Amino acid sequence: MAIKVHKIYSLLLLLTVVITACKKDKNQFNGQYIPAAYVSFSKNLDLPDMAPIRVAGGWVYVVGGEKGIILYRYSQDQINAYERTSPYNSGVGCQIFVPQDNQTIVLDTCSSTSYQLNTGNVIEGPGTQPLYQYRTEIRNNVLYVQSYQN
Repeated sequence: MAIKVHKIYSLLLLLTVVITACKKDKNQFNGQYIPAAYVSFSKNLDLPDMAPIRVAGGWVYVVGGEKGIILYRYSQDQINAYERTSPYNSGVGCQIFVPQDNQTIVLDTCSSTSYQLNTGNVIEGPGTQPLYQYRTEIRNNVLYVQSYQN
């Protein structure tokens, strides 16, 4: 009888671990949930569509992530990749964008929270978390962008 109870508890424990491990539909980011999106791509920085980020301060939208990604050239050796999902409200229709009249900030379409484009930090508004940032690396003038969970 004790062996049977032990097997049942072992099975329940295993089942709990499996179910918990499979519930990864969201990533917790500084206490805020951002929808999970597997990101792993590369961009040749010599191509014409990457021209805006050949110099520091340049930025470009690219496809990827949950709602798109903003690539920002911070310095000659560093490009930041920000998820366009709002860290304040990841709901339908809410995303971040760079306004045409001030290309040093990023705005949230739903909360009007503004963020610094160069760091992703909050400037003002109800949002308190910085923009979600992907891992980046530049090798041989090719940019590699990946999720942190890869």
